[in-house]
Amino acid sequence: DDADEAFRRQAGAANQRAQTGSGGVQRLLQGLSDRLRLLNSNRDRHAPSRQQSLRAALDWSVGLLAPAEQRLFRRLAVLAGPASMDLVQQVGSPASAAAPGDAWEVVDALDQLVQRSLVEAQTGEDEGLPRYRLLESPRALAWELLEASGETDAVRLRHAQGVLDEFAANRAALHAGEMGMRDWHRRAENDLGNAREALTWLAAGGLPGLELALASAMLQLVLNDERLILADRCERLIADGAAAGTALDSATVARAWREISIALANLRPARSLEAGRQALALARQLDTPQGDRHPLYDALCGVAHMVVDDDADEAERLLHEALAIEDPAWSAFRQRPGLRVRASIATARGQAAEALRLYRGLQHADRASGQVSLVTLLNIADAELVLGDAAAAVATGTRLVSMLRDRRDENFKLFARVNLAAAHLALGQTAAARQLLQDAWAAPARPRMQAWCIDFLALLAALEGRAQAAAQLLGAADHRHERGGGQRQINEQRAHERTLGLIGGAFDAAALAALGRQGSALGDADVVQLGLATT
Repeated sequence: DDADEAFRRQAGAANQRAQTGSGGVQRLLQGLSDRLRLLNSNRDRHAPSRQQSLRAALDWSVGLLAPAEQRLFRRLAVLAGPASMDLVQQVGSPASAAAPGDAWEVVDALDQLVQRSLVEAQTGEDEGLPRYRLLESPRALAWELLEASGETDAVRLRHAQGVLDEFAANRAALHAGEMGMRDWHRRAENDLGNAREALTWLAAGGLPGLELALASAMLQLVLNDERLILADRCERLIADGAAAGTALDSATVARAWREISIALANLRPARSLEAGRQALALARQLDTPQGDRHPLYDALCGVAHMVVDDDADEAERLLHEALAIEDPAWSAFRQRPGLRVRASIATARGQAAEALRLYRGLQHADRASGQVSLVTLLNIADAELVLGDAAAAVATGTRLVSMLRDRRDENFKLFARVNLAAAHLALGQTAAARQLLQDAWAAPARPRMQAWCIDFLALLAALEGRAQAAAQLLGAADHRHERGGGQRQINEQRAHERTLGLIGGAFDAAALAALGRQGSALGDADVVQLGLATT
């Protein structure tokens, strides 16, 4: 009738203004309370009473619902974004085994909520399956009704478990080869809003095992600062559990350590390695010949990949142990870690041609597992440059930088741009290299300056005839390599030697050493300014 149609129009307008939040529960509830107060106003004093406010229209429309529909309506308040049918059913299911209900009851109730414009059905990207969310104004009322019902904690628990179940199901499909990495990532990202909401509640819920499982499952889906925060949270939960003697599930802890290691690989390498070793120690304890041996295989390959630059012999020992339990029936995704370590060991051994062959094989495995690995492309470009095929390295690197254009991971963008700049410098193409190096440090959140990056800034300066700047930059690079305890890889060493060759005739040994000492005192901003100066 006219009132229902008026409500549909109002709900539709509210939906256009809706924004899905991911902040704390208190901020969310405050916002929804403000929304309810706003709903109580109406400018049309001559309208029928049930239409005098959107709140009245909501109350009236919800009052027409059958009991099962009202129950689902209030329980959907916990959804912090569009949710799959599986998650809706988990949230809307009966609170106890004593009231099992009918699985189709939730589906029927949901259909009624969609028809009454209380719930929006959004077209999904995953095989056309829809996702569901309460509109903003109805959600405000649903929260009020849920809190009045006394079942808030029970519904929140089902919500948190449901999100974790979604992550677990997607992970299982990925490992089975039923889903590619791209689809896995997209589906998992679809649940991030709900995961953040559930994690906020779990933090105060006294459920460390569930909190650890959910927080660690999110680690590969978030970036930089949020990733560090979640990693800290996982480590604290593990430490608190050990200190209090809390019996956290060992498999959950092992998986959390492995996820922490993966997440921190580029951000905090030392912590990443320590987490990887923790994961490996637990994986060894939990491994049984009759069970799924992939967790041990993955943990072995993870540590091997992290130590290969410093100890290729240890990496090779770990790889041999992993390959002894590798199952040829595993999906391409599951076999990928071993292939990656083999390629890394070949690189560390200076076997550039073999490394390139293996990285291209890894690229085929990536495609078979439904992804285009950006890290693999970076490694291919690096190997091509080592083999002296700078033109091929430029082509591969250009493709990679183009693919990264809309991504937010500034650290990886820096790696890709500097690697491509190195290939251009090998061809003497200073203009293209300069633009890439400028872009690398133009990001709002500028990445930390790496020693190997400075080697290429020094080469740029030398090629442009800025000998004094090049000498100072060589000193800055040497100082950082020494401070970090690392050594130059082949391409960085070649750039270093080429720079010395270009400026060697401009200074005697004492002058070159003095300029190097000046460079060693430069901070990040000074290094960038000196490296990209035009005079």
